[in-house]
Amino acid sequence: MEFDIAFIGLIVDDWIQSISNQSYMEPPSMTANCHAVDDFDLSPSTGERITQIPIGVSISVGPMTRGDRRPLERGIGLFNYSNSKGVSPVIGCYLGFDLDHYNEIWAQVRNGTFSTCTISLDLAPFPKPGERLWKIEDNRASLFVMGAAVHFKYSRSRT
Repeated sequence: MEFDIAFIGLIVDDWIQSISNQSYMEPPSMTANCHAVDDFDLSPSTGERITQIPIGVSISVGPMTRGDRRPLERGIGLFNYSNSKGVSPVIGCYLGFDLDHYNEIWAQVRNGTFSTCTISLDLAPFPKPGERLWKIEDNRASLFVMGAAVHFKYSRSRT
């Protein structure tokens, strides 16, 4: 069955790079704290605006798996909405990149000479073409990330 795909653009507010040798931590990791550029292509069924919900994007090496270590049915990651009682809603996005792409993103973030950074995501499934209402049930919902791109913009001074 084919599904329609929605696009969302994110502006990265800041990056966190973590390196640790503690047994409970994963290998080096990166997280971007983001917000959505607009809400033209994706609207939660809760009535909230996607632009008002903080979005954390975690990037790791290799194909993504579910909590039980089973591979995802499709795509390169997950886009998860959660709203616990008494807490503002949040979105966690989890992306798996091949080692070369991961290393390049790590190097760009470490270098830090870019002026802005954005992330583009292709999300699915949306069962009806053109429908971009993200159905949220029981304060939780997930979409598959079908594709992702990280963009670093460099501004050069003109003399």
